[in-house]
Amino acid sequence: MASSLGRRRFLQGAAAAGWLSPRLCRGQSGRPAGQPFNVRFPQTPPYEEKYRYIDPEEDKLASEKEAAEIESLLDRLFETKTLPRAADFSGISPLPRRYRTVAGEVSVAEFDRDDRRWEQGLREWVDSLGEIRRARFFVLPEGRVRYEISSRNAGGLEYRVGEWLQHWSGG
Repeated sequence: MASSLGRRRFLQGAAAAGWLSPRLCRGQSGRPAGQPFNVRFPQTPPYEEKYRYIDPEEDKLASEKEAAEIESLLDRLFETKTLPRAADFSGISPLPRRYRTVAGEVSVAEFDRDDRRWEQGLREWVDSLGEIRRARFFVLPEGRVRYEISSRNAGGLEYRVGEWLQHWSGG
């Protein structure tokens, strides 16, 4: 089944690819394509008048501010190889005891619940990742932190996804 390419569709594609000069890519308003212009809606939203009462510095919910602080600390983890902890902190080592293969190249980490060497385990876990290509941390409800890490080490490229449980108290 053949499809026809209309003149308008061809010109849109050519403009997007940069084949046409801005002079040829003018819309009905006479402005070059992609140039911003003011939009006026026929009706303003009912909440628009409330904007003047919102202080931009206070616009975040307390939990969002806390999440941003946690993510900021986690983003520096690969430089510092440590995280701040409360004086009464307790936790198990984040370094897996072993990996159990579940399918193909997919494995599940198994941890030793008796290994309380958290700080040493964290450093060893960071070192085991090798060269970090990309790392993202997401603070989730109920004290969960999800991570996605892409790295390269002696075994080749790896992609790790996991969750930590944490309790954040007073910064």
